[in-house]
Amino acid sequence: MKKLFILTSLLFSLILIVSFTQFKKNVQIKKETVIESTADYTIYKVGGICYLCTGCKPDGNGGMNCVECHPVTCPVVEQ
Repeated sequence: MKKLFILTSLLFSLILIVSFTQFKKNVQIKKETVIESTADYTIYKVGGICYLCTGCKPDGNGGMNCVECHPVTCPVVEQ
């Protein structure tokens, strides 16, 4: 019974985390967090998680305002 409770708790926690990290709408990105930016998309990194954003426009302060962002695997940046 205790194992079932622990498994249920872990599953609920995982679902909660995934639902919060799935996608974000109307995101404001600071210029320090931008990894890659093109006319079609912007990739930024916050807290070890990278997000691919679309519908981005400059905010006038060097950052971006984006319509929608989805978590992605972080690209390898060559030194």
